[in-house]
Amino acid sequence: MQGNMKQWIQEAAVQKQCPWYDMYQRFGPANVKWCEHRLCAIIQEPANTWSNLAYIFPALVIFWWGLKIKNKQTQFYGVTLFIVGAFSLFYHMTNNYFTQYLDFFGMFMLMSMLMMYNFKRLSWLPSWGDIKVFLLWFIPLNGVFALFTVLEINIQAIVALLVLCVVGTEFLCRRNPKVVDNPSLKYFFISLFFMSVAISFSIADAKRAFCDPHNHVVQGHALWHFFAGIGLSFAYLYFRQMSWFEGKKAS
Repeated sequence: MQGNMKQWIQEAAVQKQCPWYDMYQRFGPANVKWCEHRLCAIIQEPANTWSNLAYIFPALVIFWWGLKIKNKQTQFYGVTLFIVGAFSLFYHMTNNYFTQYLDFFGMFMLMSMLMMYNFKRLSWLPSWGDIKVFLLWFIPLNGVFALFTVLEINIQAIVALLVLCVVGTEFLCRRNPKVVDNPSLKYFFISLFFMSVAISFSIADAKRAFCDPHNHVVQGHALWHFFAGIGLSFAYLYFRQMSWFEGKKAS
């Protein structure tokens, strides 16, 4: 993938009269060119931009629910999911390296939060507290992003590895007899199903197996946003079953 960088730079180049030309010149291109043809407009990739509402709408509902029940965990989930959608939306509007980093920033926040949840279940949070464990994951991930960029390693692989980490710690929770918060896996498997579908569409877009550059309504990467938004909503429904998540007693 990195071998095509020069080709992507040429394809991604914008003309001087285009809205995001100065930002592109200052920060350079992202490391990937998705299928959708970029327009000389405020919104360069309409399908890949508006599809991020699949994160934003559930995020607002979850945050509203958190306010209603006065639960900070739910509010934080809603805020984090909103940041994922907002930063990804901005990235696909503008398409440059800096806004791509913001896109990953949001994903790192969310995946660090999910890892924190499983660390809590495994009692790996002695006197550290939630925030410190969250930062333990979140800060190094930003360093990994920079390192992968310098080494010209596919930075998209970081997200796949983080998903595997969440699934792996879930497996550890199920294997540990001391973990009391092991509710029904129904929502977990539904979330995993939608995330798998989302990843499949994103890969198909990257490989140009699902690709019509001039379709600004449906794109493979846009479907990644759509199905990932559904998957992460079900992830919330799964974790909210935990005794500590909304103040319920452990069953």
